[in-house]
Amino acid sequence: MAKAAVKLAIIGMGVMGRDHFKNALKLQEEGVVQLVALCDTVLERAQGPGQEHGIPAFAHYTQVLDETKPEFIVVATPHPSHEEIVVAAAERGIHILCEKPIAHTVEAADRMIEACKKAGVLLGIDFSQRPTAVYQRAHEIIANGELGEIYRVNFIASGWYRTQAYYDSGGWRGTWNGEGGGVIMNQAPHHLDLYCWLAGLPKTVKASALTRIHEIEVENTVAALLQHGPDRVDSFYTTTAEWPGRTEITIAGQKGRMVISDRNTLRVYRLEKTLTEELMTSPHGSKPAGAWEEIEVPPAEPAQAGHIAMMRNFAVTVQEEGPEEHLFASGEDGRNALELANAMLLSAHRDKTVSIPTSRREYEELLRELRQKADRGELKKRHRTDGAGGTAKKEEVLSVLPEA
Repeated sequence: MAKAAVKLAIIGMGVMGRDHFKNALKLQEEGVVQLVALCDTVLERAQGPGQEHGIPAFAHYTQVLDETKPEFIVVATPHPSHEEIVVAAAERGIHILCEKPIAHTVEAADRMIEACKKAGVLLGIDFSQRPTAVYQRAHEIIANGELGEIYRVNFIASGWYRTQAYYDSGGWRGTWNGEGGGVIMNQAPHHLDLYCWLAGLPKTVKASALTRIHEIEVENTVAALLQHGPDRVDSFYTTTAEWPGRTEITIAGQKGRMVISDRNTLRVYRLEKTLTEELMTSPHGSKPAGAWEEIEVPPAEPAQAGHIAMMRNFAVTVQEEGPEEHLFASGEDGRNALELANAMLLSAHRDKTVSIPTSRREYEELLRELRQKADRGELKKRHRTDGAGGTAKKEEVLSVLPEA
């Protein structure tokens, strides 16, 4: 007997919310989910698609939680609002699939995860690159020990090109009050997650953050050194101000090296002996024996990749009352990526090496200082518009939750 479709509500009908809505319609046709509500503080954003498909629209998330009683919600609002919505849903026994990043501070993520554990509900994070076939295969290679002990990772994530018009499209973008950071908080969380998933959390972080060309308050470029121990230091670089951009991950281990390029190419160099054996026992002038191998990874079907794969996975896990381990990415995974993001910003702005776990108190103090400086006009600012040609008032940046 087929199980009933899982009741779903979408909170936030901006750019990402509309994308989730399209995917939910496809899953509704498959009988996986049943859309019971759409919500946005700008009610018209929810009413239009809601009326077209016969789905109730609401202006406040508590109306959705209390009146339509979904089994799970997708939270697609700006990340500073995630904690409030997630905790409210957890307290009502509702499962949550949350957009990235999980929150704006790790302290907020701590509270979200604790609330969901206490309520016994699932918290998933929409790290939509995890289902990508190449990354799945790369994770498998590492987990199987095929590379041996990892001693270096170099992660370049410069494919996040954004124009000034992008930052001008919403009053919350490119601001400390609205985003709580720039590229490292809005675009790079996907790659911070991949780094943590493939390479693990480092012990310390030393980062630099800067803003080139764009007229925004926050950073658009970050470079970091990530130390895992005395014999391993990794590097991470990301920006929204580079063209052409690329995504390239190099993972070097005792038994070989793996290179992942732009989500579709996977190469592995396999050493015949371990690097330590070669370095310590081979004669002068010799070179290690080994060879490159092109790993063929058939791409996943569109319906089994990206955001729709994340939603399907979450809905099925709810439907089957499965454990958190069945999710592509959990709340803890979201916290790991945010831990790294907060550490990078704290390191860059305090000009010091930061230990992981990140000091919650220090980061909250830094964010408060940066927001106060922004309010006083001491930071590089841009002309913020409301997307309709007018200037957005400061309070609107915080209260309007248009998109993630």
